[in-house]
Amino acid sequence: MVFLQKLGTFIFCFSSCFLFSLSAETQSQKIDDEKWEEKREEWWRQQKRDQEKKEEVKRVQKQVDEARQEDQRIQEKMDELHREELKVQANVDASQRQQKRVQQRMDAANRQQQRVVNQMFQNKRLDDRLYEQRREDRRRADSKR
Repeated sequence: MVFLQKLGTFIFCFSSCFLFSLSAETQSQKIDDEKWEEKREEWWRQQKRDQEKKEEVKRVQKQVDEARQEDQRIQEKMDELHREELKVQANVDASQRQQKRVQQRMDAANRQQQRVVNQMFQNKRLDDRLYEQRREDRRRADSKR
């Protein structure tokens, strides 16, 4: 009976230790599980933040790319307008040169016309002198007769 008593006490102590150990392991496992769950949740939150950052970077990069494309379109339009402006200026310059040549021709024609008019006046004066001289010669001839 003492043996049974000692055996019972041993079993009780062993089972108590086992249960305590099992309880401690369960408690430790529970704490480990909670820590693991917290770490897993933190990892997921970090993944979500990283994904949001990547999406934000993509969104900003897309805006930057669109702005660059718009700048490029504007620059191309400005270049085209500048080329058009140069063409217009070249046409204006050509027109001004043509106008200058026409004006020079008109001035030359006016000078030529003035020379012709002057020559006509000079011829008229010469004709008048010749007429006067002949008349004078006739009068002298008449007065000699």
